Amino acid sequence: MAYTLENTERDIHNIIIKLLESDDLMKCLKYDVKSALEEDDLTDGEKMILAMGNPQYARILQMPVNPDTVEENRVELRVYIDKIIPDNIHLADINISLQVVVSNNLWMLDNGIQRPLKMISEVLRVLNGELVEGLGRLYFQRPIQFVTYNKSYSGYILTPDVRMG
Repeated sequence: MAYTLENTERDIHNIIIKLLESDDLMKCLKYDVKSALEEDDLTDGEKMILAMGNPQYARILQMPVNPDTVEENRVELRVYIDKIIPDNIHLADINISLQVVVSNNLWMLDNGIQRPLKMISEVLRVLNGELVEGLGRLYFQRPIQFVTYNKSYSGYILTPDVRMG
């Protein structure tokens, strides 16, 4: 499906805004403790810092992970354009990917819950089948792949299909 290249940044922004609806996802991103899900819900301001704040504090980033980057005990969600197939000078087919990136030290939450699987569950709950302004409906029908990013970080990559309407 072809999209205007000028709108791709807005489309990613709209996906991120939908993700902010999940309190549990935001807790998994912000709190570096096993009891993250029992912590207080984030304020709208705290959510905006996670999504669009200073890169030192942001946990939702609009670029793929760099395997050489190693920061201890960090959890991130990365939303970015994975592939662009130009149709002409204005339109292109695009693939959007989401990377769940978790420090291996933070993999487990309390009660045997795996942090990245909880995050995937929340991403699917908030986005699967949902209409995202400017894109259409997102459907996660492709395999969700496990990835070892480097010796300190692992996670998963999700790539939705997009349908207009």
